[in-house]
Amino acid sequence: MFEGNDDLPYYGTVFKLVAGDHAFAPILSKGKEQLLAFRQILSKREQADNNIAYFIDKDFDGFKGYPEGDDVYCTDGYSIENQMVGPEVLCELLRSEYKCEASNDGECVDAIVQHYEAMLTEFVDVMRPVNKVIYYARKNKVYLSSIENRIRKYLKVEGDTVISAGNDIFELVGWPPTVDFSNVDFEDPSFLELDPKASWRGKFLYGFFVEMLTLYKTDRTSDQPTHFTNKVGMKFDPRGESVRLFAVCAPVPDSLKHFILSLKTKAANS
Repeated sequence: MFEGNDDLPYYGTVFKLVAGDHAFAPILSKGKEQLLAFRQILSKREQADNNIAYFIDKDFDGFKGYPEGDDVYCTDGYSIENQMVGPEVLCELLRSEYKCEASNDGECVDAIVQHYEAMLTEFVDVMRPVNKVIYYARKNKVYLSSIENRIRKYLKVEGDTVISAGNDIFELVGWPPTVDFSNVDFEDPSFLELDPKASWRGKFLYGFFVEMLTLYKTDRTSDQPTHFTNKVGMKFDPRGESVRLFAVCAPVPDSLKHFILSLKTKAANS
């Protein structure tokens, strides 16, 4: 059972990579709260169905007070999106979709990855206040009506610099108008312990990754590329439905491998 439809492309791909032809029937929820509440209801039955497994994002609030268990996979980082935006994925895309191997541009790959890592550092600086507010809200049970995930609402990529878009972050994250934030201390030592790349909001990271891939595509197909040696045409659309491709390129977390293989073993013994 998954939190929603957005999870299917990633987990469906990983299931095939890890468990081969082991079939699973997806059940979709309408968010983590509903999924965990449903699991709680089923746990009260006299005979639990051992073939039902649950997949949730860790987010900033983990299990939201519900009990953990070996029937639930919780991401190591914030969400599945955090797994798909690393240098390993960028390397694979540059070699294949950006045709670096085919056009003898292989030497450009390392330099572009270093450029992406440098830009990611600037992304972290710009997005720190936003993640800090969301973190505070989740930890203090402040209900956010709707978090805006479109990364361009938060930042702009101009040349080799990432700058704030200048919009009100409290409006963007859906901060309730009835809760005064003017005197709130958003500084939290536990927030500082988080790894931004792994444990900050994944949809922001994913959106930034797509922005950078788009920038690299524009450069790759220009008459005078900056990051590449040669101009090369390419069909890959970073803004398209790319989750399955990213999932194939991304390393599968060991925790997820073990969980999926345990499901396969359970099914074989049932």
